[in-house]
Amino acid sequence: MQTRGATRFNVLGAGTIEFDGGEVDCVVRDMSIAGAALEVRSSRNIPEHFTLALRADRQRIPCHIVWRNEERLGVAFDWLT
Repeated sequence: MQTRGATRFNVLGAGTIEFDGGEVDCVVRDMSIAGAALEVRSSRNIPEHFTLALRADRQRIPCHIVWRNEERLGVAFDWLT
């Protein structure tokens, strides 16, 4: 049973996490209107707030981290708040 507020769709698209002082390549594993799951080499130095740049359509989305583990991030899109 899914507990998220919005349905997520598998994406497997390339993206970049952009923040003051750096950027980190990522894979967008799934996405909804409200957020996404991102795969990274290491989530250790990624700040709580950043911009997700999607390569496929050049979209840039402000985000904040909802959960994290070593190689994955769950983010919520800030355009909804």
